Amino acid sequence: REYGYDDEAMLATTTVGLGLAAALLGVGLVVVGKLGLAGYVQLLPTCVVAGYLAYIGWFVGYSGIGIMVGASSLTLELLVQNIVYVLPGVAGGIFIYASVQKFRHVVVLPLCITFLLLAFYIGLVVTGSSIDQATENGWIRKTEKAPVWYHSWDYLRLDQVVWSALPQLWLTWSGMLFVVALSSSLDVAAIELEMKRPLDYNRELSMVGISNFVSGMTGGYTGSYIFSQSIFSLRIGIRSRMAGFALAFFQLVIIVVPFPVLS
Repeated sequence: REYGYDDEAMLATTTVGLGLAAALLGVGLVVVGKLGLAGYVQLLPTCVVAGYLAYIGWFVGYSGIGIMVGASSLTLELLVQNIVYVLPGVAGGIFIYASVQKFRHVVVLPLCITFLLLAFYIGLVVTGSSIDQATENGWIRKTEKAPVWYHSWDYLRLDQVVWSALPQLWLTWSGMLFVVALSSSLDVAAIELEMKRPLDYNRELSMVGISNFVSGMTGGYTGSYIFSQSIFSLRIGIRSRMAGFALAFFQLVIIVVPFPVLS
């Protein structure tokens, strides 16, 4: 803005720049994999991998409680004020964890989630509460009107991009390449620990690179493995690739339906 560019130019530069950064990141990850550099993660001690997993677990748990209290930064005062929202969520998490540990079957996790949903709505019926009242009281997310999914590409206006602003981001991009290469390799290490058999780190990292390249070239952003999904699937006995295809299909459904599913 200091150089006289308007909001459209800044938005176009940001969205196109992020896509290009993701695509170039994908190329970089493929190069790292082809050079065989990802395998060096195997030299890390197990405690480092375990610490990485612990951090992810802490981050996810912290974020989950943040959603319950409706704030990104947690304080003791906030927890006490919103304890009525936190306790059912924590109890539900413990219930799911105990059930999955006790009954190692593919239907346990979806059944637990379905049971909790039914319990919630049965509770609304018993208490005589409507969905609108539950939403107003903070039990259900308020509906937010989202743009149609295919309008996401409306912001990718190449004629509005300030191309001269992108080269100065090379240092940030280099840092992103290092972080994603390391974290993706640690994701593979986490899955390897669960499977108890060796995996090809370089091949897996190259696959992450290809995915990022496709994402970036279609206007998307960077990403990596959801290793928790793989570990959950392994622990409940899923060994078929159909789980991945099913996950991709239902995510596509969530994108194209004309209303926010979580609301």
